[in-house]
Amino acid sequence: MQGNGQPLLLEGAAPPPEGPNPFKIAWRCLRGRLVWAAVLAVLLAAPAAFVGYKALPPLYSSQGILVVQSELPKIVYDTEDNRPIARFDAYMQTQATLLGSRRVADRASLLLEQRLPSWPRGIDGVRALQDGLYVEPVRGGETIHVYFTSEDPEASRAAVNAVLDAYEEIFGEESEFRTNEVERKLRDTVRRLQTKQESLEQQLAQQTRETGFNDPQQLETKQQATAQQVIALGDDIHKLERHLSRLEAGVGTDPPPEDRPQLDPFRDVPLEVLAQKDPTLRGLLDQRDALRREIAQKGTRLGPEHREMRTLNARLDTIEDDIAARLERLGSMPQNGGAGSPVQTQQTSIENIRDPERARRLLADWKAEKADLDNEFAQMTTGLTALRGSKKELEDVTQQLDDAQTQLTKHETENVDRSQDRIRIAQRGDLPLSPSTDRRLALAAGGAMFGGGAGIGLVGLFGLWRYGYRYIDDLSELQPATPLLGVVPDLADAGSEEDANAALCVHHLRNLLQVKHGRSERARVYTVTSPAAGDGKTSLTMALGISFAAVGYRTLLIDADLVAGGLSRQLGLGHEPGLWQALLRGSVDGEIQETQHVGLWALPGGIMEGVEPERLSKEALGSILDELGEQFDTVLLDTGPLLGSLDASLAAANSDDVILTVSRGQRPRLVKAAIERLRTLRVSCAGIVFNRASWEDLRKSVSPVSLASSSLRSVPGGHDEKGKNRSGRKGAARRSLGGAMAGGGATGRA
Repeated sequence: MQGNGQPLLLEGAAPPPEGPNPFKIAWRCLRGRLVWAAVLAVLLAAPAAFVGYKALPPLYSSQGILVVQSELPKIVYDTEDNRPIARFDAYMQTQATLLGSRRVADRASLLLEQRLPSWPRGIDGVRALQDGLYVEPVRGGETIHVYFTSEDPEASRAAVNAVLDAYEEIFGEESEFRTNEVERKLRDTVRRLQTKQESLEQQLAQQTRETGFNDPQQLETKQQATAQQVIALGDDIHKLERHLSRLEAGVGTDPPPEDRPQLDPFRDVPLEVLAQKDPTLRGLLDQRDALRREIAQKGTRLGPEHREMRTLNARLDTIEDDIAARLERLGSMPQNGGAGSPVQTQQTSIENIRDPERARRLLADWKAEKADLDNEFAQMTTGLTALRGSKKELEDVTQQLDDAQTQLTKHETENVDRSQDRIRIAQRGDLPLSPSTDRRLALAAGGAMFGGGAGIGLVGLFGLWRYGYRYIDDLSELQPATPLLGVVPDLADAGSEEDANAALCVHHLRNLLQVKHGRSERARVYTVTSPAAGDGKTSLTMALGISFAAVGYRTLLIDADLVAGGLSRQLGLGHEPGLWQALLRGSVDGEIQETQHVGLWALPGGIMEGVEPERLSKEALGSILDELGEQFDTVLLDTGPLLGSLDASLAAANSDDVILTVSRGQRPRLVKAAIERLRTLRVSCAGIVFNRASWEDLRKSVSPVSLASSSLRSVPGGHDEKGKNRSGRKGAARRSLGGAMAGGGATGRA
């Protein structure tokens, strides 16, 4: 507290918040427990390694090889069976798929049931076979590798051989069946074509007898001659009809040439008849008929707007135009031209007929003759068509028969040697001599690592559960905003030497406070508190008071913990009036008690009957402290936990400095919360005293000799500021301080 009674701010600005460092947290959890972590890691690593070693048994893999030849050597002919396969990679993949198919697996499982008594039955055996089977075609090669992996080497070999046998049995029989089936179909085709050939030869012989011609060309020549007769006779009939009409009309002669009607010489003459006389017209008609058949055939699968259909229809239109042009040209040509032609002669004889009745009889005879010729021509046309069809069909059947006999000969020749199969077994399953996969050592190592890590992790979890400040340097994260004032060792199992070293630690703490503030005209008021109960603040208050008294400071210990009253009980003043009564009265009146230590007095908490916490105030406590400050050099207030008591906050607000006691193992969040509480109260925190530190940590961090030297040098030559000689009670003070620390460390933990 300053002279004007205003509280001081904490020294130094608060450090910027930092995120938790996981490595630092892990190290803090394991620090000091490494031996236990190592022991537990070893204890757990051994069984975990054993479990890992036994987790997966070694696996044995057997291998079989199939050779697939892309091309077979031919004997004489090139056939489908010996020529190279176009898509050989796809064919290889297909065979690999067949090897791993369910059909092969079912058959192979049945074979294994017969060969291995231990093999599972039914669907379980099929599942076991498919789980361990692996088929791999060699890319770019001609081999397919079949693997089976199992814990039993004999089962691996038997499974590979069963799969190969099942594949050969199923698809080998199918291949032989296909070969025999092809031969059977070829022989059936040859017999069928031979029968059809004989039937066509008989039909052709019958047509020859009916037409009298064996050669269609001879019949065609006779048909053309008959066609010429039909045309000439038809022309004569038209002329005779025209002449008869003139006779019946009384006209003796034909009209002048310019008045004669122009007769179409091809009227009522079929195109087939005209085609017999004109080879060009016949060729055009054949092209038209062939094109019509092609259009009808393709029209069943193509629409009328299809590109190919439009092209064919355009060609048909062109041929129709050519036929029309040819007919027009034929009409302009002289019919059997020449002055001495039979037509001209017939024309002259018709003009000499003057009797209409004679003309009528002649006309009837010519018409009957023409009907006979037409009938004869029709019969010739029908016979010629049938003769040509039979000839063409016989030629086609003969060609098909030759092709079928050739294919049958090739097939029989190339399939004489059945050993030249495209697919054959090059290597059957072998008995594996060593495991193909053995992960026992790796799993054992992994299990050992897991077990060791689990042991270390358990110790780390225990450390995380008991997470707290356990070493002096752990408090470095709170600096420099909250410095480390001093360290007090754990005196639970300490001897005389440790008691002396503990006393020196307390003296060192007192020296730091003296160096920081020096001696003033009024008393320095210190509040000793902690984040939580059990941090040893009462014992520290007692020891620090003895240390101040040992160097000649009039020191007053005040028990400001109105709830627990630990300091009062430790001094044996638990039933004496004290601070509470002084607060009620507003002044101290005989409540201060003298202790067994020279220069050390105590103000107990008082009789707590009827305590009314709402009557506590900063002003009331400040008035009492101001009154006591005129009588003593140092005033030490022992309070309850800072985070859980009202009196601690009031005492801190009325103090010059606050000494925060942190016991070994205290959780960092409570310490930081206590520091934040002091910052909120805007009071000065002298620093942290790390209580119950381990002796090993103390020896590594702070030298007791240096502490002793510093403490002894801090006391002037043997006289205090008042000129009194203290050399006679220095040893007694040190022994008393050590005893107080021992008592406080063992039993006085507030």
